[in-house]
Formats: sequence, structure tokens, C-alpha cells
Amino acid sequence: MRILLAMQKGSEALAIQNALQACGFDDLIAIETASGLLKALEVPPPAFEPLFATLLIDADLTDADPIETCAQVRLNPLYRDVPILIFTKPGNIDLLTQAFVAGVSDYLFKPFYDVELQARMRAIQRHLTQVERRRATEMELQRFRRPRSIWKSTEGAGIDAETGLMGRQILIDSLEWHGRQNDDQGLTVSVALVDQLTSYRHLNGPQATQSMLTDIAACMGGAKARLDDLLAAYEPGCFAIVTRVSRAEAYLRAQTLAQSIAELMIPHHDSAWREHVSVSIGIAASLRRAPELIAQLLPSAIRAAEQAAAEGGAMVVQVADLPSAEIKA
Repeated sequence: MRILLAMQKGSEALAIQNALQACGFDDLIAIETASGLLKALEVPPPAFEPLFATLLIDADLTDADPIETCAQVRLNPLYRDVPILIFTKPGNIDLLTQAFVAGVSDYLFKPFYDVELQARMRAIQRHLTQVERRRATEMELQRFRRPRSIWKSTEGAGIDAETGLMGRQILIDSLEWHGRQNDDQGLTVSVALVDQLTSYRHLNGPQATQSMLTDIAACMGGAKARLDDLLAAYEPGCFAIVTRVSRAEAYLRAQTLAQSIAELMIPHHDSAWREHVSVSIGIAASLRRAPELIAQLLPSAIRAAEQAAAEGGAMVVQVADLPSAEIKA
């Protein structure tokens, strides 16, 4: 998979190249300017296929507006569906909202951990593999693209201030969009609750709590199975992933996620609970997308996560595929 990185030379660009090479992404071309990026895309590749499979663009490029650059990229027919990941600073919400409208696929706030970038790139690689298998028609390809109508209606409140993730309203809008599809495609919602969050906040204070939630949010990003998975912060200490993978696969990923968060070894300081921060995860799935079924997914997943927390925490509880309401531990 050939990657094009548009970022000025320096420690950030070198760190990105090293992080990508460390996980097997060696075919990378680095360009320092937006104009250079657009010129590189103009080179006619063989067989009318895009020369680059993924574009990484720094929002701090000085020679052109990053939003306009992304919009110009999307005007090129060969790059209409190529994933674009943008790097930007926390708090730059207006730029981020405009970027999604212009066609950006995903984002990372700077600075970020290597594991965050690597997880995003693996998700992109999986996405491209899936697209290759389903290129028979444009309709099949559209199934793997994020519904951009969601981003156009988010305004400023669409981002969670504590974690930088998509917020509650975007999550609700996304589920409503899926419900309106009314087809036989399944949908799964996983909800992760931070165990004993109130106790942690009381013992450690708001600053440490925000830092802890940010670390968990970064770990949650690695649990995304597909590029078009939606990861959102529903409320403080409550994270949700909306995905079209099966409940069985979501369950396996949830177990891995719970273990990864435990391995962060964030001290809890509540000896009556446990030494380190943990999460309880609930999973609900529907075998088809219909309004009456999709509307049940988030509440069902939250109830399952609350059940896991009530039974001691640090576990995963799943709900049988809707419309059944049977709970399976």
C-alpha cells in the first residue's frame, strides 16, 4: 500500500515515517507542500488506478488552505474514494468539521501515540481490502463510505471536549441514519463504561480523570475493525463503537479491548475496588437495519454494560441479536 505524506520536514514527519515503517508500511512518499501533493496526484498512473492508496495531510501546511487542498483532491476522479487522514491540533473543531465536509475520512489530534496512527493505518488497510472485494458496482463501494450527511449537521457540539472523539449527537445521528437504510445489513453497537468512574474522579481529581479518559479513548481507537466504524463518547466515561461487523467478532474485539485497557495499568487508588482502571463492555446487535431495531441497540448495549459493571466490572456482556432480548454473558 503506497502512502503519500504531506508535511513539512521535521521531527513530526520523521516520527510518522518511523511509526509506519515499524508496522510494515514501508512504501511512503513524503512531500512538504500542498501544491506538491496536488502535483503528485496529477501524474497519470498505469491502468487508471490511483498511484497512492492513502493520503496523510498535515493541517499546518503553510502554502495552501488544508480544507481547499482536500476538496481539490476529491475533484480528481482517481482519488474520489481514496482515504484521507488529516493531522490537526486539539480544539480546532471548526477546521475538523469543514474537513469532513470536504471529504476527509479520518483525523488524528497532535501529538498522538504511535499506536494510534498504526491502528488507523491498519483499519485503512482492512478497508481497502474490503473495497477491492466489492468493486463490482458503485453501489457496493458506497456501503463502505462514511455517510457524510452526518458531518454536515454536527455544528460545533459534535466533538467531545474531554477526549476529542465524536460526541453524543453524532452518535445519535449515525444510528438514525443506519435505521433509515432499512436493509438486510447487520449493525452492532459496543458500549464501554469506565468502572467506578465517580470514585476515581473523587480520589484523583478532574485533571487526572480527563487524562485517564483520553488514554482510554486512544485505546478505544485501536478497537475499530473498519474504516467506517464510528467511535464516539456518549457521556463522560461511556464510549460507543458502531460497526457492521458481527456480534461474535465485536465480542472478540471487546475482550481484547478490555485487556488492552487493563494493560495500561492506570492506578485507581481505591483498594476496595481494584488497583487499576478497568472497563465493563456491553454489546448489542441487529441482523438488519430497520428503525425499530436500530433504536434499541444503544440502550440495550448500555444496559448490558451496566449489568457487567454491577456484576463486578472488567467483563463483557452481550445481548442476543435483536429482536430477541435474551442476555448472554
